[in-house]
Amino acid sequence: AVFDFAIDFHMFDNVWTEIRLIDSQIIVGDWEIFRKVPAGGNSTAHDDFEWSSVLLGPEMLLVLKPRSADARGPGSGVGGESPKDSAGDEGTLADHVLMTNQSGTYRVHFRAHSHVQNTRSLHSLSLNLAYPLSLASLRLHHGGGGSVAKEFSIEPAAFHEVAEAKNYTEISMRLPSTKVVKLKWRVVAAEKVPRPGKSQANRTQATDEDVEETKDQSSQATVQHDALFSVAEGVLQSSNAFKFTFDSEQSLSTLEVLVHGDSRVTSVVAHGMQTWSAKPLTNLTLEDSAEGQSGNGTLVQVVFKSSVMSKEAIVLLKTESHFDVEGGRVELPFMVCRNVLRQTGSMAVVKAANAEVYEHTSRGVARAGVGEIPASVRSQTNRPIVLAYKYLAPRHSVILSALHHEEVHTLNSVADVALYQVLVVDTQRMHKLTMVVQNSQQQYMVVRDIPAAATVWSLRVNSLSTKPARGRDGTLMVPLLVGTGGDSNEGGAAPQASIELAWMSEHPSLGDNGSLVLSPPRVDMPITALSVEVQLPEQYTFNFTGTLQNVSIFSRKQPRSVNYQTERHVIEKGFKFDAEYISEPSASEEKANVKATLPKQGTRYRFEKILVVGDNAVLTATYALNLTSTQGDHWSWRSLFGSF
Repeated sequence: AVFDFAIDFHMFDNVWTEIRLIDSQIIVGDWEIFRKVPAGGNSTAHDDFEWSSVLLGPEMLLVLKPRSADARGPGSGVGGESPKDSAGDEGTLADHVLMTNQSGTYRVHFRAHSHVQNTRSLHSLSLNLAYPLSLASLRLHHGGGGSVAKEFSIEPAAFHEVAEAKNYTEISMRLPSTKVVKLKWRVVAAEKVPRPGKSQANRTQATDEDVEETKDQSSQATVQHDALFSVAEGVLQSSNAFKFTFDSEQSLSTLEVLVHGDSRVTSVVAHGMQTWSAKPLTNLTLEDSAEGQSGNGTLVQVVFKSSVMSKEAIVLLKTESHFDVEGGRVELPFMVCRNVLRQTGSMAVVKAANAEVYEHTSRGVARAGVGEIPASVRSQTNRPIVLAYKYLAPRHSVILSALHHEEVHTLNSVADVALYQVLVVDTQRMHKLTMVVQNSQQQYMVVRDIPAAATVWSLRVNSLSTKPARGRDGTLMVPLLVGTGGDSNEGGAAPQASIELAWMSEHPSLGDNGSLVLSPPRVDMPITALSVEVQLPEQYTFNFTGTLQNVSIFSRKQPRSVNYQTERHVIEKGFKFDAEYISEPSASEEKANVKATLPKQGTRYRFEKILVVGDNAVLTATYALNLTSTQGDHWSWRSLFGSF
């Protein structure tokens, strides 16, 4: 390939200066040096000038200089070492350098010859320049063999226009500023390229010939196929990676993968892919089967962009299929790459269901250790690999035996600790229920035994005020997903949630004696440790019965509110974080901080119970007026009305 270069530069001072032009490893010739001078010898004209040829001589030198040598100072070509003696030794990287001590505007023309690599129909060349290049053109002559250039690839990525002529192809390129340019193109016979005047039949014939040519080139490829199979509840999923390796860098047109079986192709991904298609096929004959078995399959075609040229291609293909859970047999689909020399690979099997997976039968594969499976496959799953295989032929068979077990559901939520407080006055009760819950998937907590006529004072979930809901059966429903932490979707431990519910209810007047039901409200989750605190009027004597244990001091840790909210204030530059900082809450934050407080009055009684499930937390109290309190009230009233 021949390139014509022109470099313009301006010298301001009359000192020796070197201008590096091009790598000495590139064959160059036809050097021409011009200097800008006024036209007609008129030195006063600024716009009228012409280029005058300059001969090499004592004031204009063209030399080779080692690339590693330090830049010469002014006048280095006059005193000291001669510029001609500074050429690099044999094998040392050097550049063609122009040296002059005359100021002015210069233009240097030279012709560079670049070797074109030729591998079958693929041609490539590269340029390594001393200065960035942003605009270039390339003319490819067809020659006398009737060949045509097509499928151009330029690195770095550039905008290019192709103009076809009778005997050559002109390519105009606009590049990002770069010193290294790589060009690739294919050369095909001219009769295989459909011309505008051809009929549709001729165009179809030319296209078929191109496909046949592509197949001939693709036959020089080898394929490494690595697959990961996941056995779920009645579904078999696979993730496949096909690495096509060619014997030389070439243009990619179409790659084909034949998927045997009833698997559905869900996705195909490849670098430089233009489109892909999945075509169902029937009555596929298995060539390696002595019985002449046949079955269904899917032909996957991956079409690449015309500008993609590479020595290897990686195609990622995913499939899924259904199998009979009751039958207990799972056949792994095998995939065959068309028009390749050799296909080998590995397979790994993981299970994502409650099942035991074993090998039932296998043919054409060998058992392998988990360490022999490529890391790219092992990194696709966080589950242990139960079976691993290697195969040397694409046509193989692996049938698994899957024994499924019935899944036992576990709790979605559990209350670690709960505190129920109640204050009883003459005809009213104030209740407060505080809980710390571990919740994974439950959206609402159902609270029973709260009358519909009760007044809900406040509800705080994770320290944020929210509103409860009423279920269809009249129960109170508390949302549990309010104010959850940012890591609640990470799939680790179940996040904690705090619940603070306060309400008011009414009951008949206590009178002289009677009974009270003080059982805590029932919830739809087990409670590990329950604490109950009851405040009752002092003028009564109470006797308690039920399943709760009366204690003087709580032995369990009491629940505390949880808050996942973080500050979002902007601080000033130079703020000292070690200093005490109290931010003023916004209006929405003040509203979110509404909290009901239970007052203290009367006599306090405390009870505990562990492992509360359903309605096994029962507390009943019978009461009667104290005699001392009754007599004191009787004599006081008698003394008051004794004069009547």
